[in-house]
Amino acid sequence: MKRFGKWLVIVTVIALFVTILGINLYIVGSTKARIFNQVSNLPQREFGLVMGTDMLRFNGSTNLHFLNRTEGAAQIYTSGKASHLLISGNKERSELLRRTTAYKKSPWMFPFKICYKAMENILGKFSLADNLAIVGRK
Repeated sequence: MKRFGKWLVIVTVIALFVTILGINLYIVGSTKARIFNQVSNLPQREFGLVMGTDMLRFNGSTNLHFLNRTEGAAQIYTSGKASHLLISGNKERSELLRRTTAYKKSPWMFPFKICYKAMENILGKFSLADNLAIVGRK
């Protein structure tokens, strides 16, 4: 019976990983035509949306997402590709973070942490995570 339980956990983790990977590949594939890697290729828009993120990572190191987003937003704005920037963020996150920290420390979350870290590494190696979204009109 213990052997069956072990296999069930392994199969569940693998199925979760494959599902997350499949969903991500679908999203990347279906949005490929709307992702731009150079500012010169961007269409000109009235507004640009800069998604919020923390300036520092949980361990105090520099958050590269923050640096890339701010540098990209500055390039887009100064190049005239966006007339206005809408920058999202919320400084009232501390209460939410306190509540979710208890969940993150739970031993039940361990398989999800492994899957998340693996996906983060894969996406980072293939540069599939886009840090800046430009809001456009159809």
